[in-house]
Formats: sequence, C-alpha cells, structure tokens
Amino acid sequence: MEFTEEMSKRNILKLLILFAVPVLLGCGTERSPVLLSTMSQNEALRSDKEPAEIDFVNDFASGGRTAAEHGRPMLVFFTLPQCANALQMMETTFSDKEIRKLSQRFVCVLVDSSKNAALCEERNVKAFPTILLLSSQGTEIQRMSGRQNADQLSVQMQVALQSTASQLNSTVRGTTPR
Repeated sequence: MEFTEEMSKRNILKLLILFAVPVLLGCGTERSPVLLSTMSQNEALRSDKEPAEIDFVNDFASGGRTAAEHGRPMLVFFTLPQCANALQMMETTFSDKEIRKLSQRFVCVLVDSSKNAALCEERNVKAFPTILLLSSQGTEIQRMSGRQNADQLSVQMQVALQSTASQLNSTVRGTTPR
C-alpha cells in the first residue's frame, strides 16, 4: 500500500509541475490551443489600469474584411488567457503612446488562441504571444513571437506601413511591387 501511495504522490507532483511550469515561464509554447483553458480573453487581459487605447477587433475574418475594404494592414495579436507575457504586453507595449498612434493606421485583431485552434494552425502560430503584421490582402509581412517591447514593435509596424505604402504606389502606377 505504501508503494501505491508513493506512486500517487509522484503522479500528483508530475501533474503539478506539468501545469505550473508554463505559468511560471510566462506562456505555453508548442502546445495545441485546443487543450488549453477557454477562459475569456477579455477577462484575462483586464487589469486595474485599462490596458490600452487600441481598438482590437475580436474576429479575424471581420478584421480581414475591414482591412481589405480600407486598404489598411492588420496587426494580429495571438495570445492565450494564461499568458503572462501577453498580459504584460497589453499593460505596457500596447499602452505606449507611439504604439497607440501607429495602431490607428492598422486593423488590430486580438485572437484568443484557446478558442481559435484552426486559425493558429492555418497561420502556423505555435508560441504565445505571437504578432503577425499582414497586408490588407492577408499576406504576412512580419512575424514576432514572444514578448515585444514598444520600441521593437514600433519599428516592425513602421516597416509594415512602408511595405503597404510601397505596394499601393506600385498598384497605382501599374507596376509590380519589389
């Protein structure tokens, strides 16, 4: 009987370690979003301080339609409810004045990866948080995985905007983008 109790204790310890390590490290990576909690993204990202003045759309498809209609690139933020790095980005990176200003030129989409496994698979998102900067047609311009500070994200957003402007200018002139 002691042998069984000892094995039970070991199994419980293994389970605790399995679930605690991703939380302690910040986020789950290389895990299927289907297996993860379905806690509401909005509940998880709420804090005492309003995280950002960015108007995130919660539906990738409608964000894509809006981007195409208005010729604006997309910033797609893939996250998980329990992802500490994503929470930190919402509180700091997305609250940065420069990021808020640049975001007005994008269609910003917040994707709760625990509820959108098919989209994660389609876009090959395996680590969280992941930010995709997409053209207005949905073509990937830039991919960033892991926590990004405001300076890093600002540079990539500016590159995406320049790329989009270059594509628009080429289209207007009837040439193909380089």
